[in-house]
Amino acid sequence: MSVGVAASGLIATTTPAQAAITQHSSCASSDACLYYRINYGGSMVGIPDVHRVSDYLASPAVLFRSTGDGKGAVVGNQTGSYYNNHPACQLRVYEHSNFSGRTNTWNPLSGSGNTQFVTRNNNRGHLFCP
Repeated sequence: MSVGVAASGLIATTTPAQAAITQHSSCASSDACLYYRINYGGSMVGIPDVHRVSDYLASPAVLFRSTGDGKGAVVGNQTGSYYNNHPACQLRVYEHSNFSGRTNTWNPLSGSGNTQFVTRNNNRGHLFCP
């Protein structure tokens, strides 16, 4: 069962497989901000820090939301750059679902634009304050 609610650009969905994940088209304070292209380019999605995402591909899938190249694409294994917009917590991104595999960790208010990193286009979930 899947329920979707849209209000003022926010999308929240619920299924038994994965708890509701708020996804929006801006990089708000305390968000994990994922971009389709390197150098923070293309479409992006902001996911608030209240969410532990064990699998970007699980139903409901996390999608790139803003305008630009990649809009509507699934985030899993297609993220070119990240920005951790949280003022106090690290952001850890996982190579595989269920918080497994190799990781990259970004300090508060930092990210990766044009550097090679393990989880570029090879990402399945993330966790704040690991």
